[in-house]
Order: sequence, then structure tokens, then C-alpha cells
Amino acid sequence: MARISQNEAKKLYQNFLDTKAAAMDKIVGKEDANAIWFEIKDLEDFLSYAKREANNQKETVNGIRVYLGSYDTTHENKDLAGRTTIFLSATIAGTENLGNALDLNADAFNMGSIILPPKRIY
Repeated sequence: MARISQNEAKKLYQNFLDTKAAAMDKIVGKEDANAIWFEIKDLEDFLSYAKREANNQKETVNGIRVYLGSYDTTHENKDLAGRTTIFLSATIAGTENLGNALDLNADAFNMGSIILPPKRIY
């Protein structure tokens, strides 16, 4: 597992705040999401689902890709409307470069929670 120190995490987060957060806030017209929280059980359930779906397709899950997304500006939940989100997609084995692994042909996962208003500290 490639862990990073809390100091490195804080540096990466500060870099995001310094270089991207203000521009994103301006585009969204309010403070944009800067972190998404997932319940452990939901993550475990998604991993189980992905492995089961891959097995049904005679594939092997080799990882999870995290995608950036954005809620529609007309989203029914006005707190989420226009804000950034992330969703997870399982990837399958079959390529030497794991960063280029193909996404599994299955549902993605987006059941995280955004702190509102977004918290700007780590």
C-alpha cells in the first residue's frame, strides 16, 4: 500500500485550495465540494458487487478508478446542484499498465456525502 504522511496529504490539499478551489467556486457560484465521505460498509458492498459482476463476466477486478463528476445545475437537491462529486468504477485485469485498465461493464458507485458548506481544512 502506498501511503502518504499527513504532512504530504495536507500539502496536496493546500495545493488544491491554492490552485483550483477558487476557480471551481466561481464556476459553481458557491463553495464547491472539496471532499467526499464514504461509509466503510458501502465501500465493502461496492467491492463485493464489482467482484461478483466481474465473475459473471468472466473477468477479474484489479482496482478501482476514481472519477471526478459534477451534478447538474438543475439537480433536485439544490445543495448538490452544480457541485463536484466523485464516483468509483471497478477496473478489470488484462493490461500491463494498470493506469490504463478498462472499466468493468457494470454500475459505478456514487453514494458519498459532501460536507455542506464544504470544510476548507484537512
